[in-house]
Amino acid sequence: DDPSPAADRIGIGGTGLSDSRDPAQAAGSVVDTSDPNDPGFEEYEELTPELVEDEAIRGDFVIKWAVVLLAFLLASTKVGESLSLVTIKTGQYLASHGFLPPRTDVFSSTATDRAWPNLSWGFDLIVGAVYSLGGFTGVSVFKALLVMVTFAIVTQIVKPSLPTWWSSICTGLALLACHLRFAPHPTLITFLGLALLFLILTRYRQRLADPARQGDPQLWLLIPLFVVWCNLDSRAYLGVACLLLYAAGESLAAMANSANVLPSAIRRHLWTVAIGCVAASFVNPFPLQSGWAPGLVYGTEYPAIREYVTQAYLGEPREPAGSEKTYFPLPVGGLWLSGATVDFAGIAAVVVILAAIVLVLFNWKRMVWGETLALLGMLGFAFLCLRELPAAALVAAIVAGLNGQVWYHKSFIGPKPMCSFDTGLYEGGNHDYYECYGWNDIRWARRLR
Repeated sequence: DDPSPAADRIGIGGTGLSDSRDPAQAAGSVVDTSDPNDPGFEEYEELTPELVEDEAIRGDFVIKWAVVLLAFLLASTKVGESLSLVTIKTGQYLASHGFLPPRTDVFSSTATDRAWPNLSWGFDLIVGAVYSLGGFTGVSVFKALLVMVTFAIVTQIVKPSLPTWWSSICTGLALLACHLRFAPHPTLITFLGLALLFLILTRYRQRLADPARQGDPQLWLLIPLFVVWCNLDSRAYLGVACLLLYAAGESLAAMANSANVLPSAIRRHLWTVAIGCVAASFVNPFPLQSGWAPGLVYGTEYPAIREYVTQAYLGEPREPAGSEKTYFPLPVGGLWLSGATVDFAGIAAVVVILAAIVLVLFNWKRMVWGETLALLGMLGFAFLCLRELPAAALVAAIVAGLNGQVWYHKSFIGPKPMCSFDTGLYEGGNHDYYECYGWNDIRWARRLR
């Protein structure tokens, strides 16, 4: 008389026994048998050369862009010093009076009839326009972006397919050496011009050494670079000097039968471009003064500033302050002490310069003579006046980074030469050439014909 099915009365399978399992198990669900104390770590992944390479590439990327971001932050400062205000006012005057610079000093109350060769008139015009559009905030952002672009370029001046962390460290030291010069002055163009100069020279050399790289060498781009540079910065002669010394270094390397020297046809082309850049430095509203800019700076401008800061014209000279010593030669200005504080910028400059010298000595058999002579030339300018020490530190960072990569490749990758020039490659020979890779020993060379 029981209406329920028989299966319900006797249990599952008709055995007459009731199901003692949990209802969820009876419904067919999966039972969680994991240990509740298990932290749940994934299985261990074996470390392979490929994983190490990927991590190294990511690490290089992070360090590089951390330096670039730091450059932007260090340059994002308030604008308020008197020289920046003069730059802004000069730019506004140029914009309202036909853009070209006046021949006399229109801002002087006692020397309006004297000649005023404003060689950096283009930079004044740009800063004045930025101020008109965005005020002091716009000027601050403009100079921060300019500094960021400059040091982003420096981080790109590296050997291909090799770790770049050392180059980024050298760039960071150069950043510390230069950070006190991040006011909206033409000095920013000095840094940018030097970075572009060595970028073009380095890429030019790398493309010649490796025919597989895309694009033709564009060394002639240096000529328009100097046309613009000499109208934005009165110290464009630093770039001209580096270029001439670079070309002279390649000629000396050929005379010394160096293993790392450009072929004769390329050296002639380099000298042609260098002479063209010298001519381009005269393309200025004040052509004679632009060509004679080193004489004006070291013979007139800096001595006048030294007399002013020491009050020598009063007959009672005083000791210059720490920041004022940058207008003096190295033996007089000193490096580390600035009053009661430590000059971290000077220390960073010395460290990166010493690193460049040591690494050049490590690689003296395969050093690039042009880079070495350019570095020595910049050190000579810094010796004449400490004002040029940050620019010298920037060049030293580039040289130290490149030579550090070469030393790393030679010491840890393999004994084969990296990016050496094969004369037969340029003269129609059938010599073999090796393009070297530096991430690991497994993938270190590819043969080109």
